[in-house]
Formats: sequence, C-alpha cells, structure tokens
Amino acid sequence: MSLLSTKNLAVSIAGKQICHDLSLNIEAGQCWGILGKNGAGKTTLLHRLAGLGNIDNGEILFNNTPINTLSHRKIAQHIGVLFQHQDDPFPGTVLESTLIGRHPYLKPWQWESDEDIQQATTALQQVDLNGFESRQIQTLSGGEHQRMNIATLLVQDPQLMLLDEPTNHLDLHHQMSILKLITDKIKTENKGLMMVMHDINLAARFCDHLLMIFEDGETLHGSTDEILHRKYIEKLYQHPVNTIESPHGTVWIPT
Repeated sequence: MSLLSTKNLAVSIAGKQICHDLSLNIEAGQCWGILGKNGAGKTTLLHRLAGLGNIDNGEILFNNTPINTLSHRKIAQHIGVLFQHQDDPFPGTVLESTLIGRHPYLKPWQWESDEDIQQATTALQQVDLNGFESRQIQTLSGGEHQRMNIATLLVQDPQLMLLDEPTNHLDLHHQMSILKLITDKIKTENKGLMMVMHDINLAARFCDHLLMIFEDGETLHGSTDEILHRKYIEKLYQHPVNTIESPHGTVWIPT
C-alpha cells in the first residue's frame, strides 16, 4: 500500500534545484533513507514531503490524495515530522512536552486523558527517559532532548514518519537503540519511514530503500541493495571510499 508518492516532483530553494522529475513511492512497511552532501537540500525535500512549503512542479500524494488538499489537522494525525532543530521558547516538563504528540487528536480546549498520559509515559520509557517526566526541558542534554522529541513522535503515532537526522546528539548506544525502536515499529505496525541520514553504515543497516540527492536536481532511488554501490557513493560525496566485510555486512569507510 502506497502511503506517500511523488509524481514528476520538482523542488528548489534560493535558486538551487534540489530535485526534478522525482517519482517515488513510500509503501507501508518500508524504511527509506535520504543521503546527500551538506547543502544538497535533504531537509528542504523532507519538509516538502510533509506538505510544508511550496513545490515547483509535480504532485505529492498521501494515501492517493494530493497533500495540499488535506487540512493541517489531518496531516498532523497521519504524518509525523522530526525537525533537525527544535526550539523550546516556553518552560515545561518532559511529560508536558511529550504529550504534544496527542494534540492533533484533541478537540479545542480538551485536556489530555489518562490514556494519553500513559502513552506518553510508555514512550519515554521506550527511549530510555524513564523517571524524567517531571524534569524541566531546559535541563536536558542534547541527546536527552532528542530522545524526548522522538518520544513525542511515538505518542503522535502517525502512519508516516519523516525524520531529519534522528541520531543527532545521540551516543552510539542510543543511536542503535532508537533506530531499532523506530524501524521495528514501522515494520510490525505496517507504517512508513523516511529519514535524512549522514552515516552510510547506519543507512545500510536500517534502511531498505534509499534516495540519493546529487547536484543540479539529479536523484537516484531504489532498494538499498541496488543503490548502495561505490560508484554512486563516490559520486554523491565526491570522495573515494572503500569497504570492509563484517559479520553484519559491508562497512563503508572513506579513503
């Protein structure tokens, strides 16, 4: 089942072409990664797929419906976005912030239910923030804050997750545990995932499909086995790479 699809999509920002004639399908159960150099437009494209901002040409469809015809509330109920940078201008606790994930489902002036609070508490436990419910968010480290943001997304429980560098600020242990948590949820609950990544090896391990963004709007997408080859990686990053075989598969290293 196709969750999100693009047809002849063209996107640019500040005169820079990010993609043109991009046609892809993100299907239920699939985990996609976006790879590209700094400034390639990965974040911009991710935002456009969420219905944020204008496109130059083509279509973006969610469940076969043009995304620009859906209400903001409907989009928020079905698509969850993890932004690369998130500010917290107002004070609040970790639990209060995590409960924001339930807001798309509440009526005006409706308070969160006991069930909502239990969902938030469970999500915080899943991201290793058990006991942090009463902590002020301004006291969190960068990694703790990132895990709280991911817990908020889990509480939102969208059909499609669009994540911008989900491993930002995370140590090695939490990189692996968070990516496993998210990708297991996608597969077992038949949801969809697309995430911007910088680590080729993490992309190879957790993504079954990849989208590469080159220069001048050129893109390449397909299954990870089809796309993750030296000629494409070296073209993408304009740097030579080598490989080492490990029990977990091929490891990519710069040379």
